Amino acid sequence: MDKKYGILFSVSAIASAITASIYFTDKLSSNNALVNLSEQSEKSNSHSSVKLNNTQQSLPLQNRTKTPIENNASSPTANNSAIILQAESPIAGIEKIQQYEENLESNDDFPDNNLLNVQQGKEFFAEQNKRSNDNQLFVTNKKGSGVLIGDVRDAKKLVLESASEYLNLTEQDDLQLINATRDKQGAVSYKFEQSYNGIEVFDRQVIVESRSNNELSLVMGQLQPKLSVNTTPDLLAKEALDNALNGMENAPASSPDILKSPKLLIYIDDQQIAHLTYSSVIKYQTSNNELKIERVFVDAHSGKMIAKISRLHTALNRNIYTLNKQCMSQNMSDLPGTEVAANTDSHTQAAYDNAGISYWFYKHMIDIDSYDDKGIAMRASVHAYFQSPNSNQCSGDNAFFSPDEDQIVYGQGGDKLSNPPSALDISGHEWTHGVTSKTSNLTYQNESGALNESFSDILGSVIEGWKNSGGTENGNPDDGISMTADDWKIGEDVAEESSGWVRFLNNPTQDGRSKDNYNNRYTGSDDNGGVHLNSGINNLAFYLISEGGSHPNPEVSTINVQGIGVEKSVKLIYKSFTHLSSSANFKTAANRVAFDAAEMYGDCSQERYTVQKAYESVNVKGDWTDFTVTDDGICPDTPQPPEPTPPTNNTDNYALGSNAESSSNYSYYYSAAKAVDGNIKTPWVSRALYSPSQSEWLGTDLGDEKSISSVTIKWNGSDYARNVSIWLWDKNLSSWKRVSSTTSGGSGNLLMEFANQSSQYVYVTMSNGNYRRWYAINELEIR
Repeated sequence: MDKKYGILFSVSAIASAITASIYFTDKLSSNNALVNLSEQSEKSNSHSSVKLNNTQQSLPLQNRTKTPIENNASSPTANNSAIILQAESPIAGIEKIQQYEENLESNDDFPDNNLLNVQQGKEFFAEQNKRSNDNQLFVTNKKGSGVLIGDVRDAKKLVLESASEYLNLTEQDDLQLINATRDKQGAVSYKFEQSYNGIEVFDRQVIVESRSNNELSLVMGQLQPKLSVNTTPDLLAKEALDNALNGMENAPASSPDILKSPKLLIYIDDQQIAHLTYSSVIKYQTSNNELKIERVFVDAHSGKMIAKISRLHTALNRNIYTLNKQCMSQNMSDLPGTEVAANTDSHTQAAYDNAGISYWFYKHMIDIDSYDDKGIAMRASVHAYFQSPNSNQCSGDNAFFSPDEDQIVYGQGGDKLSNPPSALDISGHEWTHGVTSKTSNLTYQNESGALNESFSDILGSVIEGWKNSGGTENGNPDDGISMTADDWKIGEDVAEESSGWVRFLNNPTQDGRSKDNYNNRYTGSDDNGGVHLNSGINNLAFYLISEGGSHPNPEVSTINVQGIGVEKSVKLIYKSFTHLSSSANFKTAANRVAFDAAEMYGDCSQERYTVQKAYESVNVKGDWTDFTVTDDGICPDTPQPPEPTPPTNNTDNYALGSNAESSSNYSYYYSAAKAVDGNIKTPWVSRALYSPSQSEWLGTDLGDEKSISSVTIKWNGSDYARNVSIWLWDKNLSSWKRVSSTTSGGSGNLLMEFANQSSQYVYVTMSNGNYRRWYAINELEIR
């Protein structure tokens, strides 16, 4: 069959910082020859590059030396080192990393002087929320705790040695480094994947992060507890894959193309049953004339198909099985197609221009170089057709990003869409799938897939708003991003709103399909477990974070959210969603965004408060501390007392009979007054803790100034705080001053002594509660 080619053209219109290539695809001959698995090499390996961002070295992994993290902070740990690894090719991937780590301990030129103290790590995990019911791990560390992560070994040791008993890991479990990144502020993130007997456990990852001064900040992810798997396969890879394909419903009509060679993986199914599988990426035609590209997991013992995950991330169509072998299968084997000039027609020009706009948005607003932050070429193929569902008709009504081909494919358009590449929000949506594939790599199914889609919807909308507000290759809009009503839609420029092909971030259910709150989420198997249907939940949360307001359906929520603006919101969501583990769910994502808001703007900031209220508006409840809101602001550190009276001197317990107040009470019976009434049988008890790091305070008004040199806290059993500070009001400075603090508070009587001070008001602040229950004080003594 003759092949039809476009005109060969070398794209150079955009400056050298960006490479945007547009490819024309037509009906080309198909090659369905059986691929010999033993000869087929992997085209790509997402785990082959392990480095710190902005580090341009590319030495072979086996020759790489340890490179210090640049750290200008005035800290006793400023000279701690981190390992920076980068494979020069896909072959030098995880296996090389594992070899490197195994040899690391015997390397004499790398002093072993900054490893995390294991006992300190155990105490950290003991004081935190270890795991939720879905095995998602999310624990945070307060600033100033002194728990340090100096390098990759510290990060690994923290999880394997300090947390194994809490995470129920076995002796066969290990962690393999996937990558290490450093942001512009110097914070470092290490991402590991779980392995069992040396075999990777799919979708089980953990992230350990440290601040710029090497202080531990966060541990998150999902690990599989109590694994027990026979890791010796009974079948060869080709035999197992052939058995699975022959037994499939809607089986391949011809031999598949193997895009990635099979490798052994442990796959955890929805019932939490572990399977030893061969995993491969295949492209095939079904007997119903559909073209599919899927990652498959085949049982290595029985040859049964365990799971399939689509590799095509679509923009508008809720049904991912819409490709046509007649229209698309021949071209897919020859992607990207024939290169043509950008100005060949309106489709090529639009795809070319919108790739550039997306690039400059990422460059100026997010500060990354292309969607992989390494200047990767932004390739797009146009004039593509796809098989319509349940028919033999060819349709151009779709677009998708392929992480295996590292490119976008735009449909020609048809009854529903007109010139899909001309929609900037669709283009931005698809390029953001590229960002996700290079960072968090959120698995494209169920809740993690919905978060994947939502992140693309959000960035696609904001890229359009950025351009419409004046963003160009020269910089961000002068007056910031101002989103219009149309900017908060996806696909409105190429589809009729009544068609059901337009999504609404500010009111997801307006399209007639999408969900707008977690309690009403789709839980079936269609749409890869609702990746498009449920994306509206996080879309609406982001809209509320940015613009404020309340849920469009008052029957869901009447919470009023104060917006923080689009620019803050998009930078925040980008930071959070590119640092999720691949199996993250809605709750984990909400926790992550709240954590990053607190890190960036403060624990008691409006930004942090807004995030919490926005996610609560869509019924996503995170493991966060409730805020105290007063007329003076959000989450005040301490209340402001009235003007004190002159001091008196005596050595009695000044607390007895004093007026007491607290940040919260468990009930009236356990009120603050009970801590100062002399009856130790009725303690003061705080409200239940939402997290062990939650802060509470107990304050006393002594009536007039007293000369004070000690405070004794008599805890009620084991309901104590580890971190305790004593604050006195200095009337001369009109401010509070901390006169004593400890990070080793425990059960029994805690005596805190300090130089003699005069004050009328004494406040005790507490955090890091034992057992994550509440704080309880039998008696407070002030002398």
